[in-house]
Amino acid sequence: MKLDPAGIAAVRTHLLGPDGASLIDYMFRLNTGGDVSAVSGDTRAASRDLGWTDAADQLTGIGSFAADSCREYVFWTERDRDLPFKGIGGLTREYFAGKAVVEVGAGMGANLMSLGATVTDLSGVEPLEIYSQMGGILREREGLAPVDVRTGSGEQIPFPDGRFDVVLCVTAHQYMDICPALKELARVLKPGGELIIIGGTLDRYVKDAMAAFPANLKAHVITVVNTLGYTALRRRIIPGRGAATTSRPIYPLPATMQRWMQQAGLQPKSPLLKVDTETIFQSKRTQQINQ
Repeated sequence: MKLDPAGIAAVRTHLLGPDGASLIDYMFRLNTGGDVSAVSGDTRAASRDLGWTDAADQLTGIGSFAADSCREYVFWTERDRDLPFKGIGGLTREYFAGKAVVEVGAGMGANLMSLGATVTDLSGVEPLEIYSQMGGILREREGLAPVDVRTGSGEQIPFPDGRFDVVLCVTAHQYMDICPALKELARVLKPGGELIIIGGTLDRYVKDAMAAFPANLKAHVITVVNTLGYTALRRRIIPGRGAATTSRPIYPLPATMQRWMQQAGLQPKSPLLKVDTETIFQSKRTQQINQ
């Protein structure tokens, strides 16, 4: 999914114009289930002109991607444009300074926006081009310089061997074929380079699902079955449509993730750190990557 040149121009006109903030807020509210009763007719008309919503305030297919991007952007501004892990374990913006850094599964690039002020050698990888297109426009809105964001995935990273000092993966590993992805993430690291994965784990996922029972019961059951199936068989038992995995996440246990990292030629760092409901997995690439 991506915007054509005319679509990019139209989005730039609206998001960089005087009513951009109102449109972003409208998309954010639709994405998060907020109240849109006070949204102006002009803002609604703008979203319809872009093909993001219909007359009933329902997001279209392309509108869902735009709303995802607006949600990430609003959350980024609400946390004072800082990283979501906010210095936990010393992972401040300054920690990444002077290093070659890539974020895999960058989405619209909120973390890249946070790092851009301190990291000069900064790149991103995102499988859905529309997210990087939206991110580029939102970067422009913030007056930030462009970043090299390439279309790719955790399983196929479009950069050469040993390119980076740090690979960052935030709330994205659950959508990957994680075992081959870990080897690919390790491949683009320099020897001694660091992989930082931040995401959910099965123990916390089950706890949260039980607290919300019986809401979304089918989705929770599928996620647990797929996680257990992937742990045993290295594949999702109940796959999503086509090649998509965004509706079929997997949340391995912490010990399982660390074992898979070791098998990929990565030496896990202990103890594990926590940020909200997620776990920070840090590891370093050994000299030899296991094939």
